[in-house]
Amino acid sequence: MFEKCLPAEIWHHVVNFIFNVDDLKSMSLVSTLFNNLVNRKMWRRIKLRISHGIHTIKDLPVQELDMSNVGCSGSHLSAVATMNALRSLNISGNEEITDIEVSYLANLTKLKVLIMSGCKNVTPVGLCTIAHLPLEELNVSNCRLNENHLEIIKKMKFLRTLVMNFNRVRDTSMSYLLSLNQLQSLSISGCRNINPSSLASLEKIPLSELHMDNVCSDLHLSFIGKCKSLKKLNIHGNNKVSDVGLAHITGLSKLTILDVGYCENITSAGLYSIHDLPLQELYMSNFCSDLHLTVICHFYKSMRKLDICYSWNVTDSGIALMSQLPKLIYLNIKGCSFVSVAGRASVNNHVVELEVEI
Repeated sequence: MFEKCLPAEIWHHVVNFIFNVDDLKSMSLVSTLFNNLVNRKMWRRIKLRISHGIHTIKDLPVQELDMSNVGCSGSHLSAVATMNALRSLNISGNEEITDIEVSYLANLTKLKVLIMSGCKNVTPVGLCTIAHLPLEELNVSNCRLNENHLEIIKKMKFLRTLVMNFNRVRDTSMSYLLSLNQLQSLSISGCRNINPSSLASLEKIPLSELHMDNVCSDLHLSFIGKCKSLKKLNIHGNNKVSDVGLAHITGLSKLTILDVGYCENITSAGLYSIHDLPLQELYMSNFCSDLHLTVICHFYKSMRKLDICYSWNVTDSGIALMSQLPKLIYLNIKGCSFVSVAGRASVNNHVVELEVEI
């Protein structure tokens, strides 16, 4: 059989990228090996394309279920409620879901991850019915959150990751997070009503990751700079961030990943001001220049991943400096129109993975 041309471990890896139920079913009929691999897959992870497909798999010991954007109704989530092995559930994009449907999940005592972004009709009453679950990750982006929702969320003591992007939460909302003493990752991208001073509460939480796409300013960074446990900071798409803001984060001695993509007011001087940070990954899409690269290549010797895609001010001269980054294993120069074929060739011997868009 043709499947013997590759080790079973490789086929197992291939199967992990197949989510369609019908495709998995067809594959399971090919051979005993594929049947075993599919059974293991079905027990672990499923993505449904249509909501009524839940009735065909509800008796399988599925651990990860993706039902995003399939038009869930009460009958579908009542079926999900019987899947006691579930550890991860994605019901995002199903605006029909209300408090009643969410209450069906109350018996999923092994559920660790719940993604329900875009479920705008779930009120604090609905969240209250699942507050007792051992959730470690909750995504409630674009769910019309208010302080009453956060009053319930703060009772979820096991939360490590909280994503609440694009909600009109108020300044006082950050104080509700103080009781989440296991929280490690917080995403408040697009929450435009959060004033800088409200971030003072975050200093008391042992956050390792903070995401603030499109809402951060220099003044916000003056408070973020006090969150000494941060290892990853994402302030992508904030044109109100400048060199002044970067100067506020020089004390983040654990920071290894920084995303400042589209922060067009950051100059090479701003990059130099934070060169003592132990950065290993830097994302500077759309605004990097040869001057920025001069600073990076001279002072950021621990750099492993660098993303400067769509930066029109990068030329062969800047790319030639990459040889000065001994630990660099990934470089993204997609859309850097002024980097020639010869320029890309100059780094091929120093970069393991090189993405290029001409």
